[in-house]
Amino acid sequence: MAAYVDEAVGKGATVLLGGRLPDGPGWFYPPTVLTDITPEMRMYHEEVFGPVAQVWTVASLEEALREANGHPYGLGSNLWSEDEAERELFVRDVQSGMAFINGNTTSYPEIPFGGVKRSGYGRELSDLGMREFMNAKTVWIGQDA
Repeated sequence: MAAYVDEAVGKGATVLLGGRLPDGPGWFYPPTVLTDITPEMRMYHEEVFGPVAQVWTVASLEEALREANGHPYGLGSNLWSEDEAERELFVRDVQSGMAFINGNTTSYPEIPFGGVKRSGYGRELSDLGMREFMNAKTVWIGQDA
């Protein structure tokens, strides 16, 4: 985590929150928010798990979709909008395994969880996920003659 943030900051990213390892032992990394991410930075092209958020500013939903879909990963996506047409466009066109509107990407046991592109394939959780992890066997018992 720290290596991604340090590298991005070294190449011009702006830290709005966090971004520094605390003193002392342990594996804690503080919640961090960055802006000004560019294609020269590893985190632009790689999935950064943990408490690191990248904030992007775009002029339109279409530009946001181009930016999001241009990356090799597609786990979860989020849109905050009250506009029904924007919501429909987002759900239809975003290349991700999960699309959340007016809420954060979340894992619920009753809905499928998984990504597309380099974020994996298949689903876990829900009845769809249950079928991913099992082998079906057909058993047929005939009637006695």
